[in-house]
Amino acid sequence: MNVNDIDESHYIQHRASVINSIQRIIEEDPDIYTDEFVAFNYLMFDLLSDAPPDLFVLTDGPSDQGIDFYTKSDKSYEIYQCKFASLENILSSDKPISFDQKGVTDLENACKYLTDPSVPETAKGDVKKIRAQIVAEDYDSILFNLCVFGYLTDDAEQKFNKLKHKYEDESDRISFNLYTWKEIILSIIRKTRPTTKNKHKFRIYANKILSAHDYCYFIGHARDFRDAFQQFGWSLFDLNVRSEIRKSRVNKQIVESIVKDKSRKRFHHLNNGLLLIGSSYKIDDSRNNINISNFQIINGCQTVVSINKGFDRISNDTEKVGDFNEKCLLQVKVIQRSKETMDMVDQLIISTNNQNPMSLRNLRSNTEEQQNIKNMFHHLPKRWFYQRKDGEFDALKFGEIGVGVSGFRKEDYKGDSEYRVIDNQDLAKTWTCFCGFSSSAMMTSDFFKDEGLYDRVFKRYPTDKLWEDFIDPEIELLPEDEYFKIKQPNAEEYLLSYLILGFIREYSIRPVRNREIALRRGVKAKVLHVDNKGQVTDSQEDQARYLVQDTDYMINNIVNNSKEIMLEMYSFVLANKYGTGYQVIKKILNHETFKTLVSSPDFESHIKNMPRSKENLLFSIYEFLKLVLNNLYTSIAGEYTAASRRKSYLARPSFVKRFKKKILELDSMNAFKTQITEWKDMGKSFSESMPTINE
Repeated sequence: MNVNDIDESHYIQHRASVINSIQRIIEEDPDIYTDEFVAFNYLMFDLLSDAPPDLFVLTDGPSDQGIDFYTKSDKSYEIYQCKFASLENILSSDKPISFDQKGVTDLENACKYLTDPSVPETAKGDVKKIRAQIVAEDYDSILFNLCVFGYLTDDAEQKFNKLKHKYEDESDRISFNLYTWKEIILSIIRKTRPTTKNKHKFRIYANKILSAHDYCYFIGHARDFRDAFQQFGWSLFDLNVRSEIRKSRVNKQIVESIVKDKSRKRFHHLNNGLLLIGSSYKIDDSRNNINISNFQIINGCQTVVSINKGFDRISNDTEKVGDFNEKCLLQVKVIQRSKETMDMVDQLIISTNNQNPMSLRNLRSNTEEQQNIKNMFHHLPKRWFYQRKDGEFDALKFGEIGVGVSGFRKEDYKGDSEYRVIDNQDLAKTWTCFCGFSSSAMMTSDFFKDEGLYDRVFKRYPTDKLWEDFIDPEIELLPEDEYFKIKQPNAEEYLLSYLILGFIREYSIRPVRNREIALRRGVKAKVLHVDNKGQVTDSQEDQARYLVQDTDYMINNIVNNSKEIMLEMYSFVLANKYGTGYQVIKKILNHETFKTLVSSPDFESHIKNMPRSKENLLFSIYEFLKLVLNNLYTSIAGEYTAASRRKSYLARPSFVKRFKKKILELDSMNAFKTQITEWKDMGKSFSESMPTINE
């Protein structure tokens, strides 16, 4: 599939993926990605740029000189100007939205500011920094990108083409890209296309093939694998332990080796080659071709995707395309699928995926402790699939590749509307929070790097001493040896923590929605103003000043910034009421509150249908904790709003201690006992109103 195959039916089908991605970005860091317009910048970086994450520099805002974000690798720059409509407008239209000349004008301003020394040097620091180097001619290349989730009007497109030709004609170091909704949707389709049965013919260069009983080696043409990727997309890599590493310098070098004439002809010497596994293969009598059926590339995802990108770079040069078609070669090994070969797929994946670094998570996936946890989840009354490596469940779930692999049957894990899958990265975060270390969990991105942290999650069990100190708000927990003993937690304990965080994430008001509701309150109070289309006309600065005064908005903002701490507070409330330990957790998990989720973890449906009552532990504890936050906010408002990184402020152990103290204080207040709520009995404290749990 290429961009010409994309039509408006694809827009309707895939715009939800864009919206969901935008919302996830905001949820992960609402301090930085304050709304959908800012979050769209990171989505474009993730989809379109090859730079590593540490080179992403967000500049969107006042004094950005038309640069929403940029990346710099060595002396090469990528400059981005992005335009996105409001989520409300996107949802209300079944057609892509048109954008006028504003985005092109902003990109033009960026070009002038960065390349023309006579333009006044007025911009924010990060933009000034790159201008100084570019104006001094200290660069190899600049790529200017305009990204619009829609399309440009005719006038805007003409202006873009005029801008492109002007600068590209003046310098061979400057180039331009235009990404419209079609290119964005195509990128998403390629990443999410489901597995299909496939069959493809590959040319064998100069009859160079070695064949044995159930495997063969041959020299193939890079063009054939580019064509296979165009036809079958990301389904070719379902058995791989990871998808494309978009931010890899190695991949960038592969692309460059396709673009350059000399290295393109030496490609098969410079690259490790590909490893395929298929249901069957047939070599024709002349040994010029090999037909491979139902194949997967289990090593070579990065190579094939980079070949595709490299070809796109040379596709307008007829001579280079012809050279690529015939002279760009690579080494290929094909293994025929059988019971014996499928048993060694894990070994093949790990031992051969070494051109780019393999994540520690994947390398640990077959350790004894990970296998033990997988078995525990598999033997729950309602089986759960414990996912130990990137994309494992989907790779097994689709089509025939899952049949006969370690006895896998996707039906074993099917709930009413969702599969029961728990990822070990999510488990590590939720269990760490449940045990009282939410502050460190908030600041940890990889639980598989630190040996001590890994052991505490997957090999150690909390002691009575830990739980005694955990329910004392005066004590700050530290990962001391006396807090853990050599024993693995049980699947039920892990699962309870996972389900609680899943509920918190779904039940909380999303950052974008929270902002919309708060702005409407501002309009209703006549503090903010709207135009005849209902759009707020006040500046972003005025909107931000209003929002920080809206207590409901700020409380929801705290929840969105501290879901890990909310999980720890759930654990704190449960431990104070019911006690701790495996038997207690089994009783809680067997309570009506959790039974539906244990069977089918569809949090959205569960929340729609759940009773709003004191018997519902997930609902009642959440509402109680929000009330506590409202009470606590009066004393921390100044500190919180002034913090440069609000998430970091909430991750302080001192905030966790204050939260715990406020829970106990409010629960014991006589005035609170008399309040009428749907989640607490009249005349009782919250803890007294919590339901009894039985076996």
